[in-house]
Amino acid sequence: MFWPLSVASSAAEAIASAGMAICGGEIYVAQGRAWGNLELEWATEPGSDGNENWVDYVKRGLAQALFALNRASALFDHGDAIDSAGSEPMCFLAIYNAGDLRG
Repeated sequence: MFWPLSVASSAAEAIASAGMAICGGEIYVAQGRAWGNLELEWATEPGSDGNENWVDYVKRGLAQALFALNRASALFDHGDAIDSAGSEPMCFLAIYNAGDLRG
């Protein structure tokens, strides 16, 4: 799912509070009429190995997502990534339920 960068941290917290894990994400910046350029990406590391408690994995995924989102916000805090149409960077978060990764 995609969110504007300005609300992505709140979205990540809501996802985690619903018991879903964030396994990574990407930040895109609009470029003219194109969808956008990939500017930043991350994956929750280490990935789920099936032995880690799901709640712990959800917390770890959230912490890593918030770190990456804060980093992205700092990179784009001067409006450098806002295009002439007013579009702000967009964030994709890869999310999973426990059953999605556990089979």
